Parts: sequence; structure tokens; C-alpha cells
Amino acid sequence: MTAVDVVMPVRDAMPFLIAAVESVRAQTVAGWRLLVVDDGSVDGGPDWCRDLRDPRVQVIRSRGRGISAALNTGIEVASAPYVARMDGDDLSSDTRLERQLERMACGDLVALGTSYSVIDASGHPIAVQAVPSGPTAVRAALARTNPFCHGSLLLRTEAIKRAGGYRDDFPLAEDYDLMLRLAALGDVDNLDAPLYSWRLSPASTSVRRPRRQAAQAARVRASARRARLVPRAPLRTRSADAAAPVLERLERWRPERPSVVEHRWRAGLLRGEGSLAAALVEYDALLDEHPLDLVARLRRRRTRALAP
Repeated sequence: MTAVDVVMPVRDAMPFLIAAVESVRAQTVAGWRLLVVDDGSVDGGPDWCRDLRDPRVQVIRSRGRGISAALNTGIEVASAPYVARMDGDDLSSDTRLERQLERMACGDLVALGTSYSVIDASGHPIAVQAVPSGPTAVRAALARTNPFCHGSLLLRTEAIKRAGGYRDDFPLAEDYDLMLRLAALGDVDNLDAPLYSWRLSPASTSVRRPRRQAAQAARVRASARRARLVPRAPLRTRSADAAAPVLERLERWRPERPSVVEHRWRAGLLRGEGSLAAALVEYDALLDEHPLDLVARLRRRRTRALAP
């Protein structure tokens, strides 16, 4: 019997797709099925999946209509009690599904994510990203940010279908929108173990369009507040949300180079992990490319003050 359907939307994810699929095939738990949703790939990735001739790996065509439609296509096919998310350029620890299923079986959670490692385009680790853990802490965090790594999620199939699945309204924040609606149906949580590896690369939406993604997250929060799914956000979050549309327009008019955004990501991750010397290297590289980044200058100064 299939216990969990892993939904993996892909569009030109090669060569990362090979390692992603193999990380699912290496899971220690039995009873999984991998649904690879082909969202208009032209790189041969779905054909490679078919050539595996593994009955547990099924390729589904989604006609290139975007990630929300691709995810909903996979969910429609899913018949197991649980749906796991997985991205075609990321990696899952071999015990990920086993540990998540054990935790889900112990309570009434409707969704469970994990903390995660951030890796670069070559697969080298950058830092471990901690996430809030415990239903109370996670629910409080939802009012100000998305406290989940989307690809790490394990969801109850019945709950995700009852919530209406993914919506097209927020194509860069579709996961945040869904999690807010799921949290209205029951508790959501994270395991504090890093059981997932998220790849930070120039192709990542977080690198290519960070301001537009932030603006959509702000609209998700506003929608959730109108629906009374979350309380009013803290002042700092409300201020950032008010500035988000302006920054989004600025990004469209004058987008930052992906290398600048990636340095910013790396610096923040390393600073949060306590690797201050490495964070300073990233801040220096960022400011070499973008000397007018006043926020980066301030954070570099603060990081220097903390460094031994």
C-alpha cells in the first residue's frame, strides 16, 4: 500500500533532477510513490525518469501552465494518505519521510516541514537554516513570514484537498498562501532536524526575483488577515509590507544581478549560523558589486562588531 505520494514538479531541472530522484529512491521507508509532474520540460528530464523503469516513479504531463497548476495536477493523482513535496533540484535525507511519517502518526498535524541545509549550485553546503518548531511557535511565525521550506513539507492529502490546493493568485508565494489556509484546518509544525537540502542557485526564484516574491508574500498576508486566518503582523512586518510594492517596481525597472542577490543570501545565512568571518567575506563581495547597498553596509558593520 502506498503511504505517501511525493509530488515533484519539474521544468528543465537536469542535471540536478538525477540526484533529486535518487534521494527519493534511497528513502528508508517503504510504500512511497514519486509523481514527477512534467511542466513543459525540453531537457529530457522526464524521459530519464521513464527510462528508470521503476514502477514507483510515475511521470505526469502538466502542459507547462506554471507551478501551481503542476502541483495541483500531482495532488489530483495522489491517492495516498500523505503528500510529500520535493523540488527537482533539491535533495532529501534518506530518513526524511520515515521521520516525518512517524511524527505525523503521533498527532493531528495537517502539515509538517523540517529545517534544512542550504547548498550551492555545485551541491556544497553553505549553512543550515533553522526554522520555528512547535505548533505554537510556527503559528505565531505565520503572521510575519513563511516558516516552512516548501520542498520539505509532508501534508495530509485530505487536508490539502479540503483547503482547495494551490491557487494561481500568488505564483511566487503559492506555498505561503496554502500553509496559511492549512493552518486554519489544524496544527502545522516543523521538525528541527535538517532533513532536506535546498539549492541556492542563479535559477532560484529567490535569487532571480526576490523583491517580487516579497511583494507577493505581503499580499498573501493581507489576504489572510482579511480572511481572519492570522492576527495583525508586528510593526516591522507591516513596514516591510508597505515598502514591498515600491521595491517590486524598482526590481522590474532595474533588477539586481543574481550574483549580488546570492551574496546577500549567503551573508545572511552565514551570519545567522554564527559564521561571522565567512559572512564578512560575502558582504565584502556584495558591496564590491553593489556599493550603494546601505543595508548591507550596516549589516557588515554590525557583523564586524560581533566578530572576534
